[in-house]
Amino acid sequence: MTDMLTPYAIAALVAACALLYGMVRISGAASSYLLAQAEVRRLEARAKARQLDPPQPVCGCGHHFSFHDPEARSCHHQNKLETSYLFGGITGNELVACDCRQYVGPEPLPTVYAPEL
Repeated sequence: MTDMLTPYAIAALVAACALLYGMVRISGAASSYLLAQAEVRRLEARAKARQLDPPQPVCGCGHHFSFHDPEARSCHHQNKLETSYLFGGITGNELVACDCRQYVGPEPLPTVYAPEL
């Protein structure tokens, strides 16, 4: 569990809450330290949120590159189609073939084999 607080962090939070509510008066150095720690945590959270995942090879139909067959020029994934019958009858899902005929997403990098030297 990486989200658990250390005893030192708990003490810092208690001191910050006490300072916030005016219950305890602490020195300028301690308050500066607490503010610096809060700023470091805020910047780390922003950096973590800013990390981008690598782009995925997803076609315009919404399916991954692995579902497309370049030789047959078709998508082998199935879509769910909501079906309903006249007069409020049975409503459900029906699986239909994807209409995509060619992969149009970002081109994946080729796999290259390099023998050891």
